[in-house]
Amino acid sequence: MKNIAYYNGKTAPIEEMMVPMNDRACYFGDGVYDATCVVNHVPMAFDDHIDRIYRSAKLIDIEIPMEKAEMKALLQGLVDQVEGDVLFLYWQVTRGVGMRGHAYRFAGGTPSLWVWVKPDMLDPMDRSYKAITMEDTRYFHCDIKTINLLPAVIYT
Repeated sequence: MKNIAYYNGKTAPIEEMMVPMNDRACYFGDGVYDATCVVNHVPMAFDDHIDRIYRSAKLIDIEIPMEKAEMKALLQGLVDQVEGDVLFLYWQVTRGVGMRGHAYRFAGGTPSLWVWVKPDMLDPMDRSYKAITMEDTRYFHCDIKTINLLPAVIYT
């Protein structure tokens, strides 16, 4: 398979995957994510990434509805279905699906798990790279109303 996506038990090629509009990631950015490079079907620093997503979820009061070993096995199973020597594995856990409302009680009962795996290329390590530095202006744009409202919902 050239790529794969997963959403709450359903799998399909990334281009065919559908996510409900009322998943809280869609309008609040209400979730956490992790990602890693996969070489020869071995995710790099896999245990560290698994630990980090569980820690991150706990910090924003999301209880992932599976044990770490189960998530690791699910992710590895998806990785194993994609052809290629170098892959990129991305996964996120959101607070779940529910009608739009800032408070957690609108989230529904179960967090959602999104995953995708696709071929990737590693940049060569034996060449020079140029760095470009710029002023960080993110906090000068408070007048822009973005769809990522996580700060507005985190403790409501």
